[in-house]
Amino acid sequence: MKPIDLSIPLGVGTPAWPTYEPLQVKYFKRLAPNGANGQLVTHSNHVGTHLDGEIHFFTPDKYQLMHLEMFPFGIIHAECVGGDIDLLLNRRVKIGCFPWRFVQGESCVSRIVAFVDDDEHEELMAKKAKCKLTRYGDVARAGNQWLVDEANRKR
Repeated sequence: MKPIDLSIPLGVGTPAWPTYEPLQVKYFKRLAPNGANGQLVTHSNHVGTHLDGEIHFFTPDKYQLMHLEMFPFGIIHAECVGGDIDLLLNRRVKIGCFPWRFVQGESCVSRIVAFVDDDEHEELMAKKAKCKLTRYGDVARAGNQWLVDEANRKR
């Protein structure tokens, strides 16, 4: 089994969910005098690929299926999944999600990965080699309509 990253790139340019704080990076030390950089990273938990936790959303007068109806059963959901997801159109894969062990967090930045067999991974990487990529190396759906067309033909 080999991984295919489904997380979107995370950096200061990653848009935060509306009304949430964006990611910010501040250096608190530079290489001199001890030869190491140090960064302070601050952000809301709704930046990039993340899971919403059970305490994220509770408004009794509003109906939100995923937030209010599923959480009591331990069903959570991921938001802002991307990366190379367009390589996996119309396929079944095993998914792994790796959130921080954030105690009492209302949501959590996460890494989400699809796992495919070695042969399938080789096939998908050959497909990726033909694709137009984003500046971060992910498959860009906008420049690869052929992936969508191919997935639709396989239905």
